[in-house]
Amino acid sequence: MITTTVTHWDVIVIGAGPGGLMAAITAAAQGCRVLVLEKNDQPGRKLLATGGGQCNLTHQMPMKSFLVHYHEKAAYAGKCIRQFSPESLMQWFSQRGVRLEVLENGKVFPASRRATEILEVLLKEMKELKVVMNCRSPVKKLETFKEGFQVTCGEEVNKANTVILSTGGFTYPSLGTAGDGYRLAADLGHRIVTPRPALTGLTVKHWKLEDLSGVSLQEITISHWSGGRKAGTYTGDLLFTHQGVSGPVILNYSRYFKLGDLLTVNLATPEKEEAFSSRMLRELQSVGKKKVKTLLYKEPVPRRVIDSVMRMAGINDDQVCASVTKDQRKMLVKWMTRMPLEVEVLGDVETAMVTTGGVSTDEIRSSTMESLIVPGLFLVGEVQDVDGMTGGFNLQFAFSSGYVAGRSAVSRQKEGGSKCR
Repeated sequence: MITTTVTHWDVIVIGAGPGGLMAAITAAAQGCRVLVLEKNDQPGRKLLATGGGQCNLTHQMPMKSFLVHYHEKAAYAGKCIRQFSPESLMQWFSQRGVRLEVLENGKVFPASRRATEILEVLLKEMKELKVVMNCRSPVKKLETFKEGFQVTCGEEVNKANTVILSTGGFTYPSLGTAGDGYRLAADLGHRIVTPRPALTGLTVKHWKLEDLSGVSLQEITISHWSGGRKAGTYTGDLLFTHQGVSGPVILNYSRYFKLGDLLTVNLATPEKEEAFSSRMLRELQSVGKKKVKTLLYKEPVPRRVIDSVMRMAGINDDQVCASVTKDQRKMLVKWMTRMPLEVEVLGDVETAMVTTGGVSTDEIRSSTMESLIVPGLFLVGEVQDVDGMTGGFNLQFAFSSGYVAGRSAVSRQKEGGSKCR
């Protein structure tokens, strides 16, 4: 006969990512008995992979500018980020011996550039606060009952007054993020906004610029066309790859792209098509005996890119400016100001950095991270329908929402007459 063990806790945290660990620490620091359940054999696996293992913790900039990086969820995310800001997060780790480095572009890293240092600090804090963590404990069922919640992991059952769900999204399943939290939240009545990969590069249909793989361009403007209509204009750094394009300007807005959409790249940014066309006509006419490539090499674009543009425009390597035909000039202007990229394949769940979609934020109280559907249930980080741009914004939201959820879980217990320990 199999005996089921039942243990009672003040708070159970499901998922040992950065948000879950911060939630557990925050609740335990206020005297709660906290259990963390993690399905992987070790905590923080995705944290260790963040920023190529260097861990871009957050980004230093004015709060108003910071929140714009959460797209349409700026106001929602701001409610918890203002309670545990980038400065608060930096101070939290600094007080625990982590030396931080702020780059010129505002990105914040541990000076060691080791994500392991960040995880070690979190785990040390957990140990000092006597937080219990069970790895290899995938949650099979999350249920409510009169006194709170019942969490089932195999033959082990744990009960708690409050539960914090911090299971991440569904991208990078090799790191254990397979969307388990969506099932648990849906079983309790939550609406799930269809999850999709975000922060991902894309494959371009009929790609002809493989020779540019590895070339990057700074502050380039791309226009996004969907269904024949202009859907957006974005500016940022662009990276050419073997099969298409990536870089921040693609990663940050990939959440909006669909198969078959058209992106046009303005290599002449900030100059617009009409201005570039007029200038190019004047310059071609004024230096007729010069080679076209000599003229174009003066543009603030890598020579490898210019060589490819000339090839696409049908201009040979030795052609002089005076011999450029009207059609060649039109093609040159097109490829310099409207380089066409048709989306053939978006990065999949195996490679996308984060997930867009998840538990609907309409059903979560933004100031506390508590469910509006299930009292006592708190949701943290990427399990929610919140995703930020690249540069430390997703990690900041994980830590901020974890901190707020941990503190709010304790407050709820006190309101209900329960005292930790």
